[in-house]
Amino acid sequence: MPSKYDEQTKVKAARLVTEHVQDYESEWAAITAVRTPSWSARSRS
Repeated sequence: MPSKYDEQTKVKAARLVTEHVQDYESEWAAITAVRTPSWSARSRS
C-alpha cells in the first residue's frame, strides 16, 4: 500500500515535533498537535 504522505511531508512533521516537543506535556501531545490541522483545532475550541 502506498504511503499516504510524501517523504517531504513526513520529514517536516518529524522536524516540527522535534522543535516543539518542549512546548507540550508529552511527545504524544506534540505529535497530535502537529497532525491536527489548525482549522480543526480551532473549530473544537
